[in-house]
Amino acid sequence: METLEIHSAHDLTSGPAARKSGNHLYQVNCRQFLAVQRDWQRNEARHDANLCVMTLGLERIWISAAEAKQVEAAILDKRSPLALD
Repeated sequence: METLEIHSAHDLTSGPAARKSGNHLYQVNCRQFLAVQRDWQRNEARHDANLCVMTLGLERIWISAAEAKQVEAAILDKRSPLALD
């Protein structure tokens, strides 16, 4: 699977604490996501609590560590779309 489609009831373009409600759809490159997540985890002491990922639409989305695990599981299980709420 090359692309994961993420459906969210919140705007992921701002951090989890400042999200506005509304239905949103994001597409991420699976390979890119896993690479960014791996680097983010490797640099755990230096990174923010939220992971920033670029979408195919060239938007930056911010997801929490728990959401990152959900995205990773969906990619590994080849489940698309994924609903993040």
